[in-house]
Amino acid sequence: TALISTFSKRGLDLSNIISKEDGFTSVKHVPVRLEQNVLIPLQ
Repeated sequence: TALISTFSKRGLDLSNIISKEDGFTSVKHVPVRLEQNVLIPLQ
C-alpha cells in the first residue's frame, strides 16, 4: 500500500491496475511498465 500511495502522490495514473467493486479497492498484482506517467500492465 505504501508503494501505491507513493505512486499516486507523484501523479502516476494507476487506473489500469486499480479497480473498485462493491466499495472495495483491488490492485492487480502484475508486472507493469511506465509510459507517459501511466502504469501499464504487461500482458
